[in-house]
Amino acid sequence: MSSRDLSNGRPVRVAIVGVGSQGMGFLHALRLVPEQFEVVGVADVRPGQLEQAARRYEVTRTTSNWREFLEDRTVDLMYFGTPGDQHSENALAALAAGKHVYIEKPVTCNTNDARQALELAREHQLTVMVCMNVRQYWPFPIIKRFVDDGLLGDIFFAQQDYLHDCRYVLMPDSPRFWSTNERPINFHRESAIHPLDTLVWLLGPIKRVWAQQVEGIVAQRNPGLLRPSDCVSLELEFCRPNMIGRSLTNVGYIGYYAFPYYSISLYGTEGTALPQGIFLGRDNNQDYEQVHDPERQVLIQYTQELHDQLGITSDIPIVPYEYQPGDPSHVACHLRLFKLLLPALRRRQPVDPGLGSNARLLAVLEAAQRSLETAQFEVVDYTGLETVS
Repeated sequence: MSSRDLSNGRPVRVAIVGVGSQGMGFLHALRLVPEQFEVVGVADVRPGQLEQAARRYEVTRTTSNWREFLEDRTVDLMYFGTPGDQHSENALAALAAGKHVYIEKPVTCNTNDARQALELAREHQLTVMVCMNVRQYWPFPIIKRFVDDGLLGDIFFAQQDYLHDCRYVLMPDSPRFWSTNERPINFHRESAIHPLDTLVWLLGPIKRVWAQQVEGIVAQRNPGLLRPSDCVSLELEFCRPNMIGRSLTNVGYIGYYAFPYYSISLYGTEGTALPQGIFLGRDNNQDYEQVHDPERQVLIQYTQELHDQLGITSDIPIVPYEYQPGDPSHVACHLRLFKLLLPALRRRQPVDPGLGSNARLLAVLEAAQRSLETAQFEVVDYTGLETVS
């Protein structure tokens, strides 16, 4: 059982499991902050990936058996960039061995396993971070500040779209086809979890959900590959009074190759956040320009503060905001998440995005799956998940 103290500020010793595209990005981020993290070794079942990681990042210890790191008392934290259907096994084994965990979404395959993980994390005072990277992308940190500061007033409707042309990983004849033993691939856990995470992070928990699906390009060409289909719309009722919303996830369309598009719209009593910009104003007689221009300085101030807090270095337009493909990169997202992770590790505390918040997203997705079967609103079951971070 690993229980080494991290409160003295020494580097966190990390074992990396899975060095595909996600794992390589995580490894790259670690190498940028050597005073904070030390790489113990990497594990992958693909010899070529191990060789590439060893060569590119000078990793001296490689193995095809990730469970070797469970017995290594010098390992503080284990990272998992493995297929989603393996995450329950990965997370539960690491927590049982007394390791902190940093894992790609989802944290586990279902809420039952998440509850078991929560018990282990509490018992051993372990931190679990889930790499929900979309909330780190521009413009979401800016919008978060506007919502938290009440500048949009009371939000009454919200919509988040996640559009990703995933033919390059979801077509079986593609060289980058997702390597997973799970058939059908759980579309909710792999994709629909992204927009839900952003909405819940901004606006709080979801009470009920009604799901609908249609077949896009991937589903039509590969029947039975995904469950549910590749285009899913979720009607949402939030726990917050007088607020509803919608989440659209579509990975079966023709778009800009390999780059996802994230679009969010928030409608409040004192302002609106749209893909075209953020508009504030209490006077019904004000037109677009009068509402837009006086608030520009507020956006500039918030943006400069976030640059300092989160390390944003890109030259991003302030108003109107627009998602820039690849900016910030996954590496930059990891670096920002490290700022949240390190204090939690040193205090052996929960963190967000983490085990609790991701488990609650799984509860929403399980309700959505029930809704597809019943064709009606389903209440989200948060039993055992309500008060944990």
